[in-house]
Amino acid sequence: NHSNAKKRTWDVYQMSKPTDSEMNHIDVSEFKARFKKVIHSVMKNWPCRKGAWFSSHQGRRDPRVLGGHWLCRRATGACHLALLKRPTYSYDSSPSGANLPQYNCGSWSGTSQGRSVEHTRVTIHFKDFGDAMWIRLAWSQTSMKPNQYKPTFVVYHTQTPYIFISSLSSTFRPVLCQALLSAAKYSHIQHMDLKSRCLDSLKDIVFKRFNQNLQTYHPRPLQERNYVPSILDPRVTYENLKEKERVHYLTRETFGDGPLPELDHASYRLETTFKGEPGIAEKIEPLRCVVKFSGPNLLESIRSLAPSGVAEAPISSLLTCIPHKARNIFKISDRRPLQPTSSQATN
Repeated sequence: NHSNAKKRTWDVYQMSKPTDSEMNHIDVSEFKARFKKVIHSVMKNWPCRKGAWFSSHQGRRDPRVLGGHWLCRRATGACHLALLKRPTYSYDSSPSGANLPQYNCGSWSGTSQGRSVEHTRVTIHFKDFGDAMWIRLAWSQTSMKPNQYKPTFVVYHTQTPYIFISSLSSTFRPVLCQALLSAAKYSHIQHMDLKSRCLDSLKDIVFKRFNQNLQTYHPRPLQERNYVPSILDPRVTYENLKEKERVHYLTRETFGDGPLPELDHASYRLETTFKGEPGIAEKIEPLRCVVKFSGPNLLESIRSLAPSGVAEAPISSLLTCIPHKARNIFKISDRRPLQPTSSQATN
């Protein structure tokens, strides 16, 4: 699966601890055991999709409401299930999943023509590749076996707070996040607004590996290097040579001469209010739009904007900050005025 990593879209998550907590060394075998324990304990009590479970109860349907949950019985089959409203999760680092919501339905089990039937709700496989741990999970939300054709992949570098996840549905995101926090001994996890198809480039960005490449490509300080035209001919006169030197210097200072991480897209979500008469912003809905940039290597394209004359140097920081801020999904909105405090309001 690591050889086909570019065929998937990877999302980056970052785990964190309280500032006063100490970093603990993570044992790989302990991580795997805790991860599987939390996943299986939660999925054992995970609510199922409506219509996947049945029960015979005096040959009639018996819907009832129990504390916000509702139980439905039917006259066919031999299993029963409490169908529950979807919960809201608070991620904590409970090792056994004891603080997680508990449910009344178990893994799919029952009898069919006198035979015992039982299916596991999730399958987990680990594989170490290089300095990373790959985790493959296949999920099931119904009475069927886990769907092995639509698995979720997790890449985790031990002793780091970064997680790379691919093909994860919103239904199972709380389960996976809870298991990762418990196994890695962290307390919080959040999405970094960074995604791409190139897994190695995402690693270079979050681990700041591309900065090391820039240093190796700069044996001398930038001010000691001059712009050299591509055509060395005394009969050719170069116009605006100083301007080209300035553009080349600013581009090299911002991006360097080395290779840049490969990102295939960047999106900017804009939300702004109309400017005009006082109170017009409250009457009219704000203007919302999304601007997307895409290409095989977005950062290389941005670096070539100024030298090619498409854009003026220096390039906007909204484009150049992508590798340094480790994000390619931005939301731009108007600056809201600071609300006066209670003491200022009384004065």
